[in-house]
Parts: sequence; structure tokens; C-alpha cells
Amino acid sequence: MDSDHQFHQALEDISGVEDATKRQSKYQEFILRAIQNEDIESCKSYVDHVLSESVPLVMSRALITNLSECMPSLPKELQQVLSQFVIERIQPRAVSYEEPLMKMCEYLSELFQQQEEWSEAANTLARIDLESGMRVVDSGYKLGKYVKIAALYLEDGNITLADMYIKKASSLLTTTNDQSLIFQYQSCYARILDTKRKFTEASARYYDLSTFESTIDSQERLQALELSIKCAILAAAGPQRSRLLSTLYKDERSALTPLYSMLEKVFLERLLSSEDVEAFSKSLSKNHVDTETADGSTALDMAVIQHNLEACSKLYSNITVASLADLLHISRDRTQDIVATMIGEGRLPAEIDHVEDLVVFHVTQSKSSNNHVEEALRLADKALTMAKSKGLIQ
Repeated sequence: MDSDHQFHQALEDISGVEDATKRQSKYQEFILRAIQNEDIESCKSYVDHVLSESVPLVMSRALITNLSECMPSLPKELQQVLSQFVIERIQPRAVSYEEPLMKMCEYLSELFQQQEEWSEAANTLARIDLESGMRVVDSGYKLGKYVKIAALYLEDGNITLADMYIKKASSLLTTTNDQSLIFQYQSCYARILDTKRKFTEASARYYDLSTFESTIDSQERLQALELSIKCAILAAAGPQRSRLLSTLYKDERSALTPLYSMLEKVFLERLLSSEDVEAFSKSLSKNHVDTETADGSTALDMAVIQHNLEACSKLYSNITVASLADLLHISRDRTQDIVATMIGEGRLPAEIDHVEDLVVFHVTQSKSSNNHVEEALRLADKALTMAKSKGLIQ
């Protein structure tokens, strides 16, 4: 109690100094000593005093800002305790302390990020009022913060809040030319789509990232290309997926990735073996192999079933449902359900003959044949270029 009384008396004495400059200087000396002594109780008393009516608002703001600049001298655990205390005390008067509150929230969020407490880090940043009518907030700053909050929630697995904040960021995208910030936004948005298992959209977004401005590190672009390939392979079979696969297969950089063999088989509509699938699954994230449906299927399981079903449509004019189920390694009823769904969604040109228990594939222009022709032409062009470079032909 005696020490507590001494703190209050010392602060009251400082508040009685008439010269404002000297008074502010003495406050700064007080908090500096408290921080050097790692005296957290003195620091808390200081915060309560500085936020009281005894200290003019302008000086109070400056002193809280000064406190945030001094805090790195404290041990990490005390920095967190004091930051949380300051934010709790300021929050009821946030309108008067917007700038100091913003700095303190950024500081505390960084501490949480260092501890990988992603939800706390996101919640802390979200306390910053970015839509304040009391001050002008730079649109680039707002965009950056919305993207950061979305990324932190995504890291924590909270897709709903991540999606909400990335949508807030999207409305600000046209207000900046900062390529690094735009890349962060596009990357976060692609990851959200990927996590939501919207693989077709995610693949397209990742591919856009892989062709981004040259100011972005080439390794990051190559990683984005790999993610685009993964998502394209996992995407639901159909025309959109086929276009993505074609784009990726024709991109010469794809051959530099460890996924090229799988990409080639999928693009050329070859049946995938269990060995192909197992090797590919080792490159996937938890989200890609997590259980997705009530029957225990994963995103990878469904993608492989639909791909092999599409491949079968190029090999057979018709096939019994039972034989097709054997080829797909799933039950007869499930095979019929998947075929019916793909037909209904316009992703499989076929019909089910219930009388004969057949799946009849409609004759269309063979994309598989076209793919083989394209591949032959591509290899021929590559061989021609190599021969010219070696002077074998003119």
C-alpha cells in the first residue's frame, strides 16, 4: 500500500508542474524508470493517471504513444500484459485516442503473432476502427489491415471471418498501385477459395499469382504455380477444369515442378492408378485430404473418381454400371449417383439406360485425341527448336 501511495503521490506532484513541457518530460522520465525496473504496477498506475482528467487530452495522447515506443524494453510477457491493460483502458474512449489505440493494437497483435496465437492477433487488429468518421484513414492502410486480419483468421482456420475481411479489402483494391499489397490480397483470397474447396476458382487465382509482376520473388510465383496445379487436379471434372489444365500444361514452367507427371496424366485424360494418387496425395495439405462427405470421401477421392469417370467416357461408348463401379473402385449405387450428378450439371455427356443398366457416353469431338495431337505438336516444336540451337538444321 505504501509503494502504491508513493506512485500516486509522485504522479500527482508531476501533474502540479505548471510548465507543460517540463510536466510532459517528467511523466516520460517516470514511465521510463518504471519500465527499466520492470515495475508493471507502476506502469498501470501511470496509465490510469495519464488517462484521467488530471492530464490534458493532447498531452495524454502523446504520453500513451510514448509509452508504446518504450515498451519493447520490457520482457515479452510484461509487454503483452501492459499492452492489453492499455487497450482495455483506452477502448471506452476510443474516439479520443484513435491513433494511440491503433499503434497499441498493432503492437499487441505482433506479440500474439510471434506466439502463433492467430485468433488473438486477428481479434486485436480488428479492434482498430478503420471506418472512423473522426479521422481520414488512408485507403492503402485500410486495405493492408483488412488483408492482414483475413490472413490471420485464415491461419486460425476461421474461414467465415477470413472471408468477411477479404471481401472488405476487395472494395479497396482499385485504390492502390502497391504491387506487393495487391499480391498479398490475391494470395490470401486464393487461399480462402482453396480452403473452402472452391478448387476451380482457387486454381485460376493461383495461376494469376504465378504470372504476377516481376517485382514478386520468382520462388513465390513458382509456389503459386504448384498450388494452381494441385487445385486444378482437385477441381470438379468439366469444361472449366479442362481449360485450366490446358493452360497449366502448356506453361513451360510446369515442367519444372514435381507435379508435372501427374498434371500430364490428368491433362491427357489417362486413368489414374492408386500409385499415382498416393504419390500426389503426399504433396497435398490437410485441407485437401480432410474428410468432405458423410461417406468418408475426401476432396482428392472425389476428384480422382470424377477424373477417371471422364477418362472412361473417352475409352468406352457404353459400359455397365457394375463394370464402371469396378473401374472406379466404389459401390454400384455411388457410381450411379455420381454419374447422374455430373450429367445433371452438364459435366458429362452421357445418359443412364436403366433398363439395360448401362451408362451410354455420347459421341463428341474427342478432346483426348486433340490433347494427344497438341502434345505431339508441342514435342515436335521443342525438338525443332533444340535442333536449330545446336546447328543441326538451318
